[in-house]
Amino acid sequence: MFDFGTLIAVVLAYLALLFTIASTVEYLRGKGRNVGNQAWIYALTQGSIVTAWTYYGSVGSASRTGVSYLLVAASTTIGGICWWVIVRKLLRIHRDRPVTSMADFLSARYGRSQLVAVAVTLLSAAIVIPYVALQLKALVMSLTYLLPDREEHRHSAFFAAMLALLAGIFTMVFGVRRLTPGERHPGATATLAVENLVKLGAFISVAILILYQSGFNGAGDILERFSRTSAPRMPFSGQGGMAELLSAVSSAILGFSAALLLPRQFHLAVIENHDPAHVNRAVWLAPLYVFVFNLLVLPIAAAGLLVGMNPAEAEYFILLFPLQAKAGALLLLVFLGGFSAALGMIVFDSLTVATMVSNHLAIPIATRWRAFSFLKSRILPLRWAAVATLIACGYLCYLGFAESNTLPDLGLLAFAGTAQLLPLLIGGLFWRKGNRNGALAGLGSGLLIVTYCLLVPSLAGSGLIPSTLLEAGPFAQNWLKPQALFGLTGLSAITHASLWSLGANCVAYIVFSLLLPVSEEEEFDAEAFVDAYEPRLAMTTGRTMPREVPLERKRRKIYRLYRSFFSREKARELTATCLSGKEESISLPELAELQATVERGLGGVIGTAAAHALVTRSGLIDRAEQQRLSARYAELFAETQLPPEVLYRRVAYYRERERVLAEQALRLEAMIKERDEAIALREEFIGIAAHELRTPLTPLKISVQFAEKIAERSETPGPQRDLLLQTLRNSGHFVNRLAKLVETLLETTRLKAARFVIERESFDFAMLVQEIIRRFQLAQASGAGTIELDAERPFPVHWDRSRMEQVVTNLLSNAIKFGQSKPIRARLWREGETCFFSVRDQGIGIAPTDQPRIFARFEQAVMPGAYGGLGLGLFITRQIVEAHGGRITVQSRPGQGAEFMIELSANPA
Repeated sequence: MFDFGTLIAVVLAYLALLFTIASTVEYLRGKGRNVGNQAWIYALTQGSIVTAWTYYGSVGSASRTGVSYLLVAASTTIGGICWWVIVRKLLRIHRDRPVTSMADFLSARYGRSQLVAVAVTLLSAAIVIPYVALQLKALVMSLTYLLPDREEHRHSAFFAAMLALLAGIFTMVFGVRRLTPGERHPGATATLAVENLVKLGAFISVAILILYQSGFNGAGDILERFSRTSAPRMPFSGQGGMAELLSAVSSAILGFSAALLLPRQFHLAVIENHDPAHVNRAVWLAPLYVFVFNLLVLPIAAAGLLVGMNPAEAEYFILLFPLQAKAGALLLLVFLGGFSAALGMIVFDSLTVATMVSNHLAIPIATRWRAFSFLKSRILPLRWAAVATLIACGYLCYLGFAESNTLPDLGLLAFAGTAQLLPLLIGGLFWRKGNRNGALAGLGSGLLIVTYCLLVPSLAGSGLIPSTLLEAGPFAQNWLKPQALFGLTGLSAITHASLWSLGANCVAYIVFSLLLPVSEEEEFDAEAFVDAYEPRLAMTTGRTMPREVPLERKRRKIYRLYRSFFSREKARELTATCLSGKEESISLPELAELQATVERGLGGVIGTAAAHALVTRSGLIDRAEQQRLSARYAELFAETQLPPEVLYRRVAYYRERERVLAEQALRLEAMIKERDEAIALREEFIGIAAHELRTPLTPLKISVQFAEKIAERSETPGPQRDLLLQTLRNSGHFVNRLAKLVETLLETTRLKAARFVIERESFDFAMLVQEIIRRFQLAQASGAGTIELDAERPFPVHWDRSRMEQVVTNLLSNAIKFGQSKPIRARLWREGETCFFSVRDQGIGIAPTDQPRIFARFEQAVMPGAYGGLGLGLFITRQIVEAHGGRITVQSRPGQGAEFMIELSANPA
C-alpha cells in the first residue's frame, strides 16, 4: 500500500519524464534532426489500441469467456496484417490529398461532402467522451489496490480531475501547438511509443511473477492445473454453440474496426506517418505487440482463479498478484502502465477530435456567417477549447456514471458506433460506385439500430424510459424489442446490435449508392481513391497551351485565402510556395493545377471539405475561365487515345466483380438460413438432452437413498461408517442438484416451445407456503436465517398448485442464497379479489440498472458463477405468474435487501 502523496509524486515524476522526452524530440526537430521519424516509433504507436480499459479489462474478459477471447485478440492481429492492403492505400491517397482526420478522409472520398464530415465528427465526439470516462474509471478503480482501505473514495474525484487536467495540458503543449499544413507531432508520438513500452513491460513483468514465482511452473502448468479443477469458471472448451460463435465473430469485427477506425488509430496510422516504408516494420511489429499482450492474458486469468481470487475482481488480477507478493516496485510499474494506457488514449483522441470539430463544425460556420468570421484567424484557440471541452465532458461523464453499469454500456455503444464507419471506408477504397448518398444512408441506418439496440435498453435499465419497451417492444410488437429484433434471441446485447446494424449499414450503403445519381466530381473522386495505384491517363496535345491568365490577380486572391487563417508572414510564405516557378501569366490547365495546390495547402489545416468550399466561393477560377477550361478538357480527352482492348478489359472486370458480389449475397442469405436452423436445432437438442438426463436420475436417487439406509444399519466400525455415510449424503446432494438443473432446463424449453400448460385447482395457498417454508427450515444448516410468514388463514385460491409451488420455492431459494443468513419475511394478503405474496430478504440487494434484466433467461445481477445457478429461476417464475394473468415486481437497493412481490387474482379467468 502507498499513501496518496507518494502516488501523486510518482505520477508527476513519470509525467516529467514524458514531458522531457517530448520537449527533447521537438527541440531536435527544430534543429533539423527529426528523431521522431523512426519506423519502430511508428510501429509502437499503433499499440495504443490497448487502452486502460483493455489493459485491466482483458483479464476480466478472458476469465469469463476463456478460449473464445483469443478470437477477439486475433482480430487486432488480422487488422495489422491487413495494413498491407488498407493502410498502404490510405497513405498513397494521403500523399496526393493531404487529409487531417478520418472525417476529412471520408469527406474527400464522397464528393468532399461537408455533411459526411459533420456526421463523422459528431460520431467521433460521441465515441471519445465515454471512452475518456472509461479510462478515468479504470485508473480510479486501480487506486483501490494501491491506497489504504477506504482512502480511494476520498481521493478518486481529485485523481480523475488531475489526470484529465494533465492530459489536457499535454495535448495542448505537444499536440495543438502550431498551425502548419500536414502538421505532425513527433514529440507526442515519441512519448506514446515510450508509454506503450512501459505498459507492455509491466504486463510481461506481472506475467513472469505469476508464471514462476507464485507457485506455478510456467503457463503450461497453470493451464494443466486449471483443466483438472472440478468446477472451472472459465470455459476453455470454447464449445458454446452458435451464440458464442456469433459473439466471438462480432467481437472480432469490433476489434478489427477499432484497430483501424478509432479516431486516434486512423490519425496515428495515416496522419502521423512520415514515410510509407515504415509500414514494412509496422505490418509485423504492431500485430506482434498486441499478440504478446493477449498471449499472456489467459494464463494470468487462469492463475488468478486457481489461487482463489475473487472472479468479480478479475480486471485487477495484474495488481492483486504484486500486492500479494508485496512487490511494491512492480505494483507501481503496473499502475504506471495503466496510467500510460489512459494518457495516450486521452491525448490523441482529444487531439484528433478537436481537429475535426474545428475543421468541420467551426470553420464552415465561420466561412458562411459573417458574425463568426473572427473564428477563422483563431483556429488554434478553437482547438484548445475543443480539447478542453472534450476532456471535461469525459470527466463529467465519469462523475455521472462511475457508480453505475451504464458507463461500460456507453463504451460498448462507442465501439459499435465506430464499426459503422467500416463499410464507408472499405467501400470507399475498393468500390467505385459507392457514393455520398449511400454513405449517409448506411451510416444513418447503422447508427439508428445501434442506438435503438444499445442505448435504449441502457436508458430503460436506468429508469429514464419505461421498461415495458424492452419486455413487449414498441406498440406491443415483440419482433421490435430492442434486444430481440425480428425474434433473434440468445445473443449478448453488443453482438445483437452489431450484427443488425452492420447488416443494415451495408445494405443501405449498396442500395442507395446504386439507385441515387452522383455528380461528375464525385465520380472523379471515387476513381482517384479506388484506383490510387493506377497511373492517370496523360492528357497530351501537340499544341502549346496559350498563357492567357494574368497571375497577379490570382496572387492577391490566394494571399487573402491564406491570410484568413495565418499570420501575414506565413500567408506570404504559403502564397510564394504556391506560385514558385510560375511566370507572369499561366495557361488554363496550370490555373486548375494552381487551384488544386491551394486546396491541398488549406486542406492540410482546415480539412478537405472546408478548403474546397472556401476556394470555390473565392472565385479563384471565374465562370468564364471555368467554361474555357471545360472546353479545353473536352478537346484534350478527344485527343487521348484509349486502346479498345484496354476499355474491354476494364468493362469485363467490373462486370465480373458485380457477378461475384451477387454470388456473395446469395451465399450470405444461405448462411443466415443455416444459422437460424442451427439455433432451432440447438433448442431441440437442449430439450431432448434434458429429458433423457432426467430418466436415469430418479432410480439413481432411490439407489443412493437405499445405500444410505443400509450404511446407517451397518455394523462397520465408526470412522469408516461415518465416512461412507458422508460420501453417500454428498452424492445424494449432487444428484438432487443435478435433477433440479435438468428440470429447470426442461422447463425453459417448454416455455420456449410454447408447451407451457396451466392446470388449475382449488387449494389453500397459505398452507402450501407454510409447508414449503417448513421444508426449507429442515434443510437449512445451523446459523441460516429464519423465515417468518405473515399470512391470512385460510387463503383459498384457484391456481396451478405445482406451478405456484415452483414460484414460492424459487423466491425463497433466492432469498436464502442472497440474504446473507439474515431473517427473511414472507407475507400473504388479499385486497378484494386480488392476492399479494411477497418475499423480503436483508441481503446484498440488486442495483436499479440490473432489476429489469434479472427476469430474462440466463441473467443474474451478480457475477456469473459467484453464487451458482443458471439464471433461469426468475425467468420461469415470471412466466408462471404471467400465465396466471398476474405480474411480479421487485424493489431493492444495493446492500439493503430485495423484496419480490406477486400480484394475482384469486380466481383468474
